[in-house]
Amino acid sequence: MGRTAAGIVAAVLLSWMTVASAFNITLMLNARPSLSTMNQLLTSSGIAAEINSRTSLTLCAVTNPVLQAFVATIPNADAGEVADLLRYHVFLQYLDIPELKQIVPGSPSTVTTLLQTTGRTAGNEGSVNIYYDGTTIQVGLPDIEAPPNATILTGITQNPYNISILQCDKVLVPPGFGTRATDGANITAALEAGLNYNTFIQLIQSTGVDAEFAAKQTGTGITIFAPTDAAFGALPPGALAALTPDQAKQVLRSHAIVTYYPLGTLSTMNKPNEPTLATTTGGPATYTVNVSTSSTGGVTLSTGVSTSRIGATLFDTNPTAIFSIDNVILPTEIFATAPVPSPALAPAPLTPGLAPAPLSPVPAPAPVTPVPAPAPAPLTPVPAPVPTPSSSPAPAPAPETPTPAPVPAPDMASPPAPPEDIPIAETPAETPADSPSSASGICMSRVVLAALILFSGLMLL
Repeated sequence: MGRTAAGIVAAVLLSWMTVASAFNITLMLNARPSLSTMNQLLTSSGIAAEINSRTSLTLCAVTNPVLQAFVATIPNADAGEVADLLRYHVFLQYLDIPELKQIVPGSPSTVTTLLQTTGRTAGNEGSVNIYYDGTTIQVGLPDIEAPPNATILTGITQNPYNISILQCDKVLVPPGFGTRATDGANITAALEAGLNYNTFIQLIQSTGVDAEFAAKQTGTGITIFAPTDAAFGALPPGALAALTPDQAKQVLRSHAIVTYYPLGTLSTMNKPNEPTLATTTGGPATYTVNVSTSSTGGVTLSTGVSTSRIGATLFDTNPTAIFSIDNVILPTEIFATAPVPSPALAPAPLTPGLAPAPLSPVPAPAPVTPVPAPAPAPLTPVPAPVPTPSSSPAPAPAPETPTPAPVPAPDMASPPAPPEDIPIAETPAETPADSPSSASGICMSRVVLAALILFSGLMLL
């Protein structure tokens, strides 16, 4: 029973985590036919994908009649402008009706929208102010002096705290909408301002690809990835010169995606096999790039042969975005194998001026001359216990003097026998006769003997 309960709890938690980590705005709006126009525009503009990449937001939706009436008033608006209009309806935090009613009357709350992430708005013009007067919740421009221009009517769908869909009575119009110039950006001028893209400029101009880029600054727009001069310099010598004119054009076309992607969108993309401008001439599923993002927000473009990282933003005004990249994009259709290491990474050939000077005869390692290290000195015979002559000879051991045998005590009736001379042991021949220690030993022995004889005589008396 315990395991069953634990399994149920785990399943519930897993289900909640799945819901909390992802949602599909298209499927959610499909259940609301009255919002089908907005659902269609979100999908066709790519904003639905941007919404689904987020984890917490609020969509301020408008019904079909309201949105269709507004679109009819802007017949000349391009796809990029419509996309920005839709981004302005996406608030980058979870908000529901009870929470909005916590706003203090007279103190509007400023909320950031998805439009702010494009980097094309001035100041906080990508934000909205939300007001609550105790009865009505209204939305207006970020300018505190501007009156609110839309009312939030009700909550449609809430999934705390991931996504909330609210219904507004009017379309939210961002500041400056409809005033953008329709002329395409000067791509060459934007690259020249970067000061580090001279090779790319020369190549797109000499091949006529710059005109192809300019022609795509309508409709869905264009995103261009410009390699730096250092990126071209890192290619193997002659890598581009060996290409045919058509191949060179395809390489350059592979540096453009025929859709306008601001940095905010790219930073949330993980899209394999994204078509490029080269795909339109090479055929479906050819000349694609894999767009991926890291946990730190970096954007990488890979083909299987090359990997490039997006750096600085050189230009970003819908419908054109230009970004710097650190490596040339090499399509697999032309470069089937990994590129040869660039000269910057390969060992540089040694020129006479840079070659190392010939080595002087430094033992490296030279044969080592036999140096006593330290060789044992020849052993000189150490005198065994044989005495060696010296100026101060060590005293030889004194000869043992035989202890005189005890003299038998004479019979009381017999007179004492006259003392006999006891022979003195001769000094060994090895010991010098004039040794002081030998002489003193002899004298001492005689004194002791004389004392014994005298003592014996006294005893007999």
